[in-house]
Amino acid sequence: MNWLFFAIIGVIGIAISNILERALLKGDKSDAFAFSFVFQLYCSILIGIFAFFHGFTMPPIGDLWLNYSLMTGFYAAGTWFLFKAFQSAPAAEVTIIFSTRVLYTIIFALLFLGETFSAAKAIGAILIFFSVILVSATKELRGINKGTFYALAAAFFWGTAFANDAYILRSVDTISYAVLAFLLPALPFLIIRPRLLLELKPMWQKGLFMKMLLLCAVYSIATLSDYYALSSGGNASQVSPTLETSIILTVILAAVFLDEKNNLPKKLFAAAIAAIGIILLS
Repeated sequence: MNWLFFAIIGVIGIAISNILERALLKGDKSDAFAFSFVFQLYCSILIGIFAFFHGFTMPPIGDLWLNYSLMTGFYAAGTWFLFKAFQSAPAAEVTIIFSTRVLYTIIFALLFLGETFSAAKAIGAILIFFSVILVSATKELRGINKGTFYALAAAFFWGTAFANDAYILRSVDTISYAVLAFLLPALPFLIIRPRLLLELKPMWQKGLFMKMLLLCAVYSIATLSDYYALSSGGNASQVSPTLETSIILTVILAAVFLDEKNNLPKKLFAAAIAAIGIILLS
């Protein structure tokens, strides 16, 4: 199938997971460190079950040890920074800043993956990026603060890690790699805080457990779709900007399910701009 089909599935999955994550973290006082570990662990287990029936093939980590090391460290750091950002700043502010991850992906892809980027694709990326800013911009932007730093750090780590994924996926099974892409980043949390497993009792409560399980299930599907987009012919510099349209869909879903209907015409206009951007990128 065409990479755009998988990218669209990824966009929908990310948007739904954003809604679930916002609902889950609203007023949440739990440890972002523990939350990050559980998120990585649950996703790795869910994808691991799917990989078991699909046919798991251990990727050749030794051949690309540097790339797997980067993946482990960058996704672990990116996840923690992202959760800290949502705890420290308004969601709109975090969303705008975190969307800059696409720039890091494109830069990395052009410098190290040998990808080409035509004028049309550049315009498409700019339109998508502009639409994200347009739909997300609110009076909540407050300048440089702790939340800004966390979101910028998360954008760097996630954007660079995604381009690194594109390189690894050139030679490995997509589903098998996805298992490691969640399992390995969970390990640094245990190394840094060895007693972490003993501190997770609140995370096992039935209500929170089921919400986390649902969030991780949706996000796992979205991640697999993103990886299939990369392994089905999509360049990192194409797929990453396309996935940013999930922010626009998130806003639309929030208007429907969370009653966040402020500036809805502007949001719909931004969606149209993003659609044009996707066409230019494809």
